[in-house]
Amino acid sequence: VIGVSIVSKDLTEARQGQTKLQESEQKYRLMVDLLSEGIVLHAAKDTNPIVDCNEAAARILGLSKSQLLGKSAQDSRWNARNEQGQFINPEYHPVTVTARTGKAVRNYIMGIQKSPVDFAWILVNSEPVFDAETGQLKNVLVAFSDITEIRNAQLKIESNEHRLQKIIESIPHPLLIVNDQDRIEFVNEDFTTVFRYTPAEITGQSIEMLIPDRLHTSHHAFAERYR
Repeated sequence: VIGVSIVSKDLTEARQGQTKLQESEQKYRLMVDLLSEGIVLHAAKDTNPIVDCNEAAARILGLSKSQLLGKSAQDSRWNARNEQGQFINPEYHPVTVTARTGKAVRNYIMGIQKSPVDFAWILVNSEPVFDAETGQLKNVLVAFSDITEIRNAQLKIESNEHRLQKIIESIPHPLLIVNDQDRIEFVNEDFTTVFRYTPAEITGQSIEMLIPDRLHTSHHAFAERYR
């Protein structure tokens, strides 16, 4: 009877410990799933397949959780691009870099093909996860957020600025742009032809280098009206 009592106590403690562990895992899973940021856990071997992820990761990537599990970070169907719009060599993918070096990658901007008609931009951070007992790299943990709207807005601004610059460059008269410190920021081709300065020579210089000394005072007074 004493022996049975001891075994029963041991089993009860084991069950209580298992219940607490399950509750802790459920709380952890709930917290991770409530995050708006995508969280993906990759294996640190072979093609770095996904072994776990949260709901946000599936939503951002346009797949279900079951579709994501087992998927490789280097899968060509992602059509992964870097910030300059160039294809990302699998060797330079944040997951691959962390798996190879054991070091974190921070704030890496990349584009992915969610579907044939839907391209998204994400901001990625990858972190190595080491085995507590062996010290060996076990997983690569990746956190990412959807920055598609912000990135598309930036690209639109850059496109507009490029278009504006082309228009300015095509104006058939000398033209320059000066900042609020009276420093020259831009000159068009006609300006360099008339004044015989190259863009490298004139950019960053004070506009006063183009104004006769006797007019400096009046120029200052005139410029102050527009500040």
